[in-house]
Amino acid sequence: MSKADVVNEIHRNARVNFPRRNVITKDIDYLWQADLIDMQSVTKENKNFRFILTVIDTFSKYAWAFPINTKSKEDIGDTLNNVIYEYNHTYHRTIGEIPANVNNKSKQQILQRYLILVKNDNVKRKFKVGDYVRISKYKGTFERGYTPNWSTEIFKIRKLQNTIPTTYLIEDTIRGQPILGGFYAQELQKTKNPNIYLFEKVLRRKGNKVLVKWIGLSSSENSWIDKSN
Repeated sequence: MSKADVVNEIHRNARVNFPRRNVITKDIDYLWQADLIDMQSVTKENKNFRFILTVIDTFSKYAWAFPINTKSKEDIGDTLNNVIYEYNHTYHRTIGEIPANVNNKSKQQILQRYLILVKNDNVKRKFKVGDYVRISKYKGTFERGYTPNWSTEIFKIRKLQNTIPTTYLIEDTIRGQPILGGFYAQELQKTKNPNIYLFEKVLRRKGNKVLVKWIGLSSSENSWIDKSN
């Protein structure tokens, strides 16, 4: 393998947009989502209410809305009752049910429906434990094209996580230390050159040896190598 092969690897295109892990809600009231709607520009048209607090149960899709003035909970506004009632009594295709009808008897059926809708890609695992990989380096909109898309440092797959989609745990190959967090397959690239590193500059010379600074590694990793390398 040549230096050109390594350069091609680290400048290969990297994906930024791809499916991330799904959040599976397991029960009623397991996960709520809330948001605050700023209505200060139209307070006169909303009975002087300045904000609306909206809440939805992500399992049943049941929703609430509370008009508030000082970000403290208030009684539900009369004008919102019909809207919320209509939402909660409308059929939702995702759960195959009307949110207001979801109860302890029907929640198991809804959970099974969620699990069917979420496709498990574990049969399509791209990497295996022991594979050597590079990590994607996301670019900003105006970052120059000559900067690498992938890390110059090499990592090793140490564990496959049974998530949807599959995520991977890695460790650095120099110190053997685990890297925090899981990585998607699209954030990793299997390297064909696990033993080749590019050096940034020669720091010292001594006989047939040179002290080099490696690209992408800290100064603590500076090392002596043969001139022939």
